Amino acid sequence: MAARPVLTRLGDWARATGYHGETGDPGTGDPRPELLVAAADHAVAAPAAGGTSPVSTLPWGHAGTVAAAITTGESPLCHDAARLGVDVSVHEFPAATPSAGTSPVAPHSPAQWIDVGRETMDARADAAVPLMLTGTVGTGATTTAAALVGVLCNVEPVKVVGRGGGPTAISDETWKHKTVAIRDLMFRVRAHRRRPVDTAAVHDILDTVGTPDMAFLAGLLAQSAARRTPVILDGVTGLAAGLLADALTPGASRWWLVPDTSGEPAGIAARQRLSLTPVVGESLGAPEASSGLLVLPLLDAAASRVRQ
Repeated sequence: MAARPVLTRLGDWARATGYHGETGDPGTGDPRPELLVAAADHAVAAPAAGGTSPVSTLPWGHAGTVAAAITTGESPLCHDAARLGVDVSVHEFPAATPSAGTSPVAPHSPAQWIDVGRETMDARADAAVPLMLTGTVGTGATTTAAALVGVLCNVEPVKVVGRGGGPTAISDETWKHKTVAIRDLMFRVRAHRRRPVDTAAVHDILDTVGTPDMAFLAGLLAQSAARRTPVILDGVTGLAAGLLADALTPGASRWWLVPDTSGEPAGIAARQRLSLTPVVGESLGAPEASSGLLVLPLLDAAASRVRQ
């Protein structure tokens, strides 16, 4: 069976979600799409000694560096978004282990960040933001995401581990360390494998192996369905959060769009579980958090055809 044309698929999605495309000149004050970047370094990637992460080529503190560049407008992401008429916001989260206790930024329990994500989506919906794009940055994010996907999709660690989200792929030796780290994380929530995942299970998984940014995104994505706000997801971390969100709000995934085929095996498993077809059937190879921006012109073109 021949694949349906990309513009046809995007037009159907725009029609189903109510996305009308470009919102006009920024000077009009009309609500614009927003790229929300979640920035957090994950404790699983913290260097044991020597400053080198055991599971990533990205330096510890990468999330803070990117967040600062976005905040000051110096990030290339800001320039690309401005050219497309997209606002950019960044939410920086504390790097902490699940057992670290109270964080300097409340709330301290990873699962409690679900409510913060829901409130954030409510605020955007109240402001009539027509489309949200999500992105994630941070050292170790793909390791945590792979562990969550492994548990939620019941896939063995070796089948979800990838080469990382940095510009340079991890070495074979680092890949081995990453596989062990994913296995250990999955073991801690093994009781939830091969079982239906409900809200209570999502909270337990997040409080055991989750991180604030993943919980925040899960809440944001779950609430997108309740507020009828379409979202473009980016990367394996967005898809892992999507699995959690779809358990919180079954059927929420019909409000989401996936730009491309993730180069991470965990992303492929999550996308298949959520029945999401990527806009582009291969990896775009885009810098972190920017894949959604690359497919936005196609989506706007498709939405324009729907309006005509």
